[in-house]
Amino acid sequence: MAHVLAWSPDGKLIAVGDGAPLRIHDAATGEWIRDLKDAASNAMAIAWSPDGKLVASCDQQDLKIHDAASGTLRVAWNLTNAWAPILCGEQVDEIRWSPDGKRISTGGLSGFTEWDAKSGKRIRTRPISGGHLSPDGLRIAGRGAAQISLLDRSGRPLGAIAALTDPLALAISAEGHYRGSTGIESEIVYVVRTKDGQETLTPEEFSRKYGWKNDPDRVKFDP
Repeated sequence: MAHVLAWSPDGKLIAVGDGAPLRIHDAATGEWIRDLKDAASNAMAIAWSPDGKLVASCDQQDLKIHDAASGTLRVAWNLTNAWAPILCGEQVDEIRWSPDGKRISTGGLSGFTEWDAKSGKRIRTRPISGGHLSPDGLRIAGRGAAQISLLDRSGRPLGAIAALTDPLALAISAEGHYRGSTGIESEIVYVVRTKDGQETLTPEEFSRKYGWKNDPDRVKFDP
């Protein structure tokens, strides 16, 4: 049984991790083409480089990059030197290349980390759980118990999507503007800290007291 797999960018090949060394198969015929040498037998995430020439994979503690054409190991580095120990499979569930193929990101419970794909040097780590890089490489989405947080690559918050009971939906910008399903205002409260303590206000009360007006058109998650 395949634990993880990844299509090559042109759709002609599939990299498979099934408890044996990583293997590349022809996607049209299923024919075995080659093994990736010195690859881990328990890889938990795989990703092809944008040009289809390299395959990145990680096991419980290492990330490795192989040449797809020859199967030889290009570079490997340990993942536990980031913000907090990062273990693939237990804490990392995604590898993604940047569009230019120069960086690799790993995302999981411990956070989101970007690495230099050539040297393995850590570029930055963000303590955002379940971090996933967008296809254009400009945004990070992280999952929490009650929301999905969105940030730009520098870590600047862009907003959040709340995890609410169907049919309710709510998206919030970093500035506090929101858009949501009809009647969502009845589910929202503002918690305000004042010199006298804390007060909880409905959107209408908050707007009336502080002169602030929500603008749904300003809810945009562009970096």
